[in-house]
Amino acid sequence: MPMPRTAPRDNSLLITVGAGAAALVVGFAAAWLYQRHMVKLRSEPFFSKPVPVVTANSAHSVAATFAIRATGAEAGWVKKNQSALEQILKRTLTEADLDAAKGPQGLRALQGKLRDTLNQAMGTDNVKEVLITDFLVGDTSD
Repeated sequence: MPMPRTAPRDNSLLITVGAGAAALVVGFAAAWLYQRHMVKLRSEPFFSKPVPVVTANSAHSVAATFAIRATGAEAGWVKKNQSALEQILKRTLTEADLDAAKGPQGLRALQGKLRDTLNQAMGTDNVKEVLITDFLVGDTSD
């Protein structure tokens, strides 16, 4: 007596479920890798190219060089806004009380003021620190 034939199995549902599971695994892995990359970028410091500024007011003439510190994630923003940041630094330095900057904590206070002014003027908090690398002040009131 011949064996009865069984109907061929329909594997399309199994293939669809397997492909969906594989797509979910790949999607979660990509999201996890992207998240790790962004955490790394946020933790890495970025320093702008040195920004030389020369300015004068009725009391002082100033030549200074600044570097702007941000996170790696904000590096593109700093590069894109470099000229605007430079103009704000120049204006703030022209208006600053440079006699106070000559005091014991004067440069640190000036750096904080420059950082706060840049962030306020640009409507952001991307500037983490303004570093003064060169700072020459001359009196013009003579």
